[in-house]
Amino acid sequence: GGDPAAMVEERELNQVSDASEIREVISQVLTREVDAVLRYNQGQKRVIGFLIGEVMRTFGGRANPSEVRKLLADALNEAVDGVVSSGSTESDH
Repeated sequence: GGDPAAMVEERELNQVSDASEIREVISQVLTREVDAVLRYNQGQKRVIGFLIGEVMRTFGGRANPSEVRKLLADALNEAVDGVVSSGSTESDH
């Protein structure tokens, strides 16, 4: 037996809801999956499901899915706004 909360902590099964941690992984996924981002920008909004899956896989399924969806949508909309408003796709990295 044992304390369920301690077992969850011990096995790192607790859900990740830390927005900054999730944003960092989202940034990595968007950098890696440029084609998916371009498809999203062209109106193929269903590709967000694939990107959510990539973020969730990075977290081993432990990220809060609704938080991932919200932060990913924000990041994609910022990426679209950045491309539309600046007219370029150059990166600051």
